[in-house]
Amino acid sequence: MAPEKLQSVIQALLPYLNQSLRSYFSQQPAYVLREDASTGEALAKKYAKGIEVKPGEIVIPFTN
Repeated sequence: MAPEKLQSVIQALLPYLNQSLRSYFSQQPAYVLREDASTGEALAKKYAKGIEVKPGEIVIPFTN
């Protein structure tokens, strides 16, 4: 099947795929910091409030 013919099918399924992935990752984190993995991870786990992925950057807000 030609890719051009699949595009309409993919466009129809894309919202469902996006919603499913959003739901999955809101319940299951992609990665969990472990204190025993490295000094950097231990410090990040202790002082970071979270992580934000924005277009072209990763933002890590820290606690006071």
